[in-house]
This record gives sequence, C-alpha cells and structure tokens, in this order.
Amino acid sequence: MSDLSEKKENIVKIKNLLETNEPTNILLACQLIESLQLSVSTFLSHLYLLWEIHFYAENKVVPTVKPLLEKCPDSMFAQHLRHREAQGDDYDQIFLEEADEAALDDFFTNVLMPIQALDVATIANLLLKWQGQGGAYCLKHQTASNEYIIRYLIEEDGYLWLEGFGLDELPEEVGWFPQITKLDLKKNHFKEIPQSLKKLENLERIYIGDTPLSQDAYHKLENFFPVAMAKHYSDLARDASRNEAYTDALLYSQKATLLHDEKVSYWINQGVYLEKLDQAAQALTCYNKAISLDRSSAVAYSNKIGRLVGLQRYQEALTTIEIGLDLYSKHPSLDLKWKKIMYYHKGLTLYYLKKYEEAQKAYDESLHIDNMYASALFNKACVFALQHNKSEMLVYLQKAIDQNDQFRQDAPQDKDLEAYWQDSDFLAVIKNGE
Repeated sequence: MSDLSEKKENIVKIKNLLETNEPTNILLACQLIESLQLSVSTFLSHLYLLWEIHFYAENKVVPTVKPLLEKCPDSMFAQHLRHREAQGDDYDQIFLEEADEAALDDFFTNVLMPIQALDVATIANLLLKWQGQGGAYCLKHQTASNEYIIRYLIEEDGYLWLEGFGLDELPEEVGWFPQITKLDLKKNHFKEIPQSLKKLENLERIYIGDTPLSQDAYHKLENFFPVAMAKHYSDLARDASRNEAYTDALLYSQKATLLHDEKVSYWINQGVYLEKLDQAAQALTCYNKAISLDRSSAVAYSNKIGRLVGLQRYQEALTTIEIGLDLYSKHPSLDLKWKKIMYYHKGLTLYYLKKYEEAQKAYDESLHIDNMYASALFNKACVFALQHNKSEMLVYLQKAIDQNDQFRQDAPQDKDLEAYWQDSDFLAVIKNGE
C-alpha cells in the first residue's frame, strides 16, 4: 500500500472514530492524529464541533481536543475560539439539544461560514447525526440529500419536528417515511403540501399553526389525515373556548366531528360550546350522540342531565340520573367527579320539584364524595332555609363561603334565603371575613 493510500485510510479511520461521538473513541482519534502527525485542518470541523458540544461535559474530550484546535493556523478560527472560550459562564451553548433552529441557522450562517477553515456543511451534518439538530440549515443549504436529513430529524417515537424551519417548500421526501406519527409544520412559509404525504399512513397528529397553507392544502390534509386534522380542529376549538370565542370554538368543533364523528369527546365539547352560545337543545343533541357512541361515558350523561335540568325537563332528568349513577356499579373505575355532579343535579331537580327532604339526601350523596363541594353546600343551606331550619342553614352557608367566597356575595341576593336577609346571625356569617 502506498503512503498516500495509507494516509487516506488513516484519515477515514480517524473520522469514523470521531463521528461515533464516544469519548473513548474521540481520545483515541486525537492520539492517532498526533502520533501520525496528520494535519489538524483535515479534522478541524469534527474537532471543533466536539469541543462545542462537550464543553460542559465531565469527560476528557475538551482538554484533549483543545490543544489540537490551537494548532490550526487560520487566524479567524483562532480568534473565534478565543472569543467562545472567553465567554466563560456566559458561554452561549448554541448546540444544546433544546437549541432553537433559527438560532442555529443564524450561527452557522453569520458566525461559522465566514471562517474558511471550517466546513460548515460537515458541522451541520454531524450535529444532525448526533443530536437531530440543525435540520433547518441542512435543508436550506442542501448539506446532504433531503432523505438523509429527514431521516435523522425523525425522533424514535416517530415525531418529525420542522417547526420554525422557515421552509419555502415542504420536501416531498417527508412522505417517504411511514414511521412518522407526529408531524410539526408550524411557522414555515410554504403554502402547498406534496402529494407524497398521503403515504404517511401512521400519522396521528399534525401541527400547522402559523404556516400559510392554501385552502387546497387544507383539503388535501383533511382527505389524507381526517383523524389527525380532526384533532387539529379540536385543539383550535379548545383554544378559542379558552379565549371565550365560543362561535369560533363551535365552528372548529363542527369541523372536528365532520372529520371524525366517532370521537366521543368531540361531541361532548361541541355540546359545551353550544351551551355557551345558549343553544341548550342543540347541546343536548350532542350529548345524546356522545352517549350513543359510548354508553359508559359518565361525562356525557352528566352534561346531558345538566341540560335537561336547565330545560326544566325534570322527570327525564331524574330518569337519566339513575341511568348515569348505575354506570358506577358496572364501571367502578369511572371518575367520581361526574357521580358527584349527577347527585348534585339530582338534588337540584328535586329542589325544583319542591321535594326538599329528597333533595337534601341527594346533596348529602354528592358531599359524601366531595365534602368541600361548594355548590352542594350552598344549595343545602338554601333548602334548609326553605325548611325553616336556621341553625343548619347557617352551618352550611358558612361551609360554602369557606370553600368559595363568591357565596358571600350571592347569599344576600338568593331568594331562597330572603327570609334571613336581615337576620343578625345571617349577616354575621356573610360579613365575617370581609
């Protein structure tokens, strides 16, 4: 073997050792560089990135690599190295695994590219391989094939994160990886999507906020991934609801149920948005739909009961309450929150029917599940007032106020308590703690 061939073989061997990013192999590679008297410039990009990402690691990589880096004759690189090291505790850990893609792109472009001794494409590809970072720069500058870049961007759980990459076009190669389960396309510039995405048969979630997709792109996504897009619209509905934009929430929710009409929670949420828009009858239809899909949905029964009470359909409410409560004997693991609320609504229904003793028993069942349930405590106080039981009324009114101070303001306005509005003991309770 000629000396030249042997030298090339050693260079490949050393680069392979460095590219493992294993401290033991890195130290061996550095020893070979020195013992074989090879030019540091040949390995500068590898060594520099290793120095950066191991800067705070408790191993021997940095003290071993640093002397080699200092042998680089390039003055711009030497100045950059001194500057980075001089930052001390303020060291900008740009290569942290949580680093922002835009920040990396800027660092590669404006800090490293002017240093001619460095091969920024090599650095970007290595960072991509080692940490799954720098993909935005790699795609923008085509440091490798799109297929190669995307392969290293896909996380073990199938998540392909392209948020903030600033892409003007989504590579068709994204559709070549059926293992993708989550696709984050937020904060990009492209308006269309490639037909190849249709091949992502395992996609469960897609995130597309702040990317100006065309209507055609939306139609494609809805056609390709109805379940994932339904979840997208459901999330938008939830966000709109949190901002009290209930009309928008309803519109998004309707899109969600149109794409995935067997998802129980979507129908329940749509019912809630309809309630917020004072469309109780339509809300009831949604809760009935949810129940038809899942006969053991305690939340659907609880919400339905609430609407029946609100619509003054008391007998139907009582019948539905018994069905809802019976779920807990068949499904003991159901969340007791809804059982508590069902008993509360039973008490409220019986109160409206003027069956006060039965109402009190229902409230007691609710409080047996949660003895700090303020609404049940307050309603018991109201029923005790109607039963002319002042002492118990005062006890439960105080308990209700202890749990929710709003009842201090509500009590002097609640007609059920009107007989006691001027009572000194009543006034003492509501004024105590003001």
